[in-house]
Amino acid sequence: MVEQFLVKMMKMQRRIEQPQEEHGQIHTLELSPVQFFRLKRKGAGNYVVMRSEGKFAQEIAIRAAAAERPLSDLIPLKTIQHWEIYFEKAFSGHACFFETHHADRSYHTVLSPVFHNGQVSEVVGTSTDCTRDTKSREELILYTHKYKEIFNNTLNPILLLNNSRVILEANPAAREVLGISSGDLNQNRLDAFICKEDEGELSLNWDLFMLDPSLKWEFKAGFSDEKKLIEFTGKKDILPGIHLCILEDVTERRQTEARLRKAETLNVVGEMAAGVAHEIRNPLTSLKGFIQLLKNESQAHDAYYSIILNEVDRIEYIIKEFLLLAKTDRQHIEKSSLVVTLKETVSLLQTQAILKNIELEMEIGEGIPDIDCDPFQIKQVFINLIKNGIEATAQGGTITIKAFRNGKDYVHFCFTDNGTGMPNQVLDRIGKPFYTTKEEGTGLGLMVSYKIIENHKGRVRVSSEVGKGTTFEVVLPI
Repeated sequence: MVEQFLVKMMKMQRRIEQPQEEHGQIHTLELSPVQFFRLKRKGAGNYVVMRSEGKFAQEIAIRAAAAERPLSDLIPLKTIQHWEIYFEKAFSGHACFFETHHADRSYHTVLSPVFHNGQVSEVVGTSTDCTRDTKSREELILYTHKYKEIFNNTLNPILLLNNSRVILEANPAAREVLGISSGDLNQNRLDAFICKEDEGELSLNWDLFMLDPSLKWEFKAGFSDEKKLIEFTGKKDILPGIHLCILEDVTERRQTEARLRKAETLNVVGEMAAGVAHEIRNPLTSLKGFIQLLKNESQAHDAYYSIILNEVDRIEYIIKEFLLLAKTDRQHIEKSSLVVTLKETVSLLQTQAILKNIELEMEIGEGIPDIDCDPFQIKQVFINLIKNGIEATAQGGTITIKAFRNGKDYVHFCFTDNGTGMPNQVLDRIGKPFYTTKEEGTGLGLMVSYKIIENHKGRVRVSSEVGKGTTFEVVLPI
């Protein structure tokens, strides 16, 4: 009896639970964040909703369709017209996806055709609230734009390179430093924008950088006469296979360091010159005097005495150069016309130029004022530069001497010869102690000249081309 009663109770419970489960399934669809619907097409722009279930339809005030109803009863006609192109595409047999917006919400809708006997019988679709995804995407776009602006407007030259040194991105500062135009960037390697003589070192340094990202190195960039010295630092793999590279134009810094080293060398040599010159000069005077006595008393070795005296004279000349170098710091500043000083120097050296059939041409600009300087020292500079030009120029050549004012602050003096010129490796050493290209030169004349101009807060520039000549430009502040 008890068993029969239990069986009856279980059957009754099943009959009660079954409709509740079915009702629960419907209730679950109503609360689903995804809107499900089925559409049939009665004609162009005339669609019927066979079924529509989901949560967000209620949230945006679209009426649900539990039974067959025209779409225009559920959705405003303007919205249907906006969506019609997608509905027609789906009813033509193509699945499609589109994004719609309503109020402040965004939705992704997917339409899929259902075929029956080779024809589209209806379209089923789902719509999902993607407002949060859309906002995240908009925020991502905003942040990407911000980072792009920072990348493009930072003052530091920045590159993004891959493992093969192909330039993926270059900000405007990097383009300016390397001389890159927007068209040049297309899949070009960094190698294309550096000097050929540094290509081998670039490959080696890049391999070392991949092993040790803290490595820094320098290379020359540019194709003009004024090449830039670029310092390279980087961070490896900011993204897999992408490396951040920061460049810095250190040309001016290296030139300043070189000038400081040169100035220090000049100071050391000047101090040595004073001591050495005085120590040598005294015994040399005695030596020269006794040789002249011996020469006067005996004619047996007159040729030898002449050679000895000539060499002693040469030693005295070198000592004078030393003493001049040592005295460049002892200036007697006065207001002086350097145009007059220049004309006097040209007149002084005119005879030497005539002996080699060399013409000295002068071009003096207007408005060159008197400046505060040591005229004796500046005259020594002019003598050294013109003499060098005469010695470097073949017979029948020309030396052009120009003086002109550049703006309010500087006066320029240019000495141009049409001699043999000098290669770059010689230009780099011009002005260094005891470096000379002349057989009987000491290498001190230009060194003294550089130091004099430096002490006058000026500078000397040299440009030369082999076979065409050399130009020395002296720039002095007014």
